[in-house]
Amino acid sequence: MRCLACDAILTDYEATLRDATSGDYVNECIECIQGSTGNLALQERLDLKTVHDLGLGILDFDTD
Repeated sequence: MRCLACDAILTDYEATLRDATSGDYVNECIECIQGSTGNLALQERLDLKTVHDLGLGILDFDTD
């Protein structure tokens, strides 16, 4: 499944996000949801959340 806004591949967590009011799937990635102007209340499945879904900038340190 892909993000409707940017066409990125959705994680399992992102693919299961629902609008809390309507119950409809959001079908957008975390980056697009955070960048939108709307204030969505989301139903989420925390058991599917990974480090990617936390929105943290993970640094990759070279060990050379």
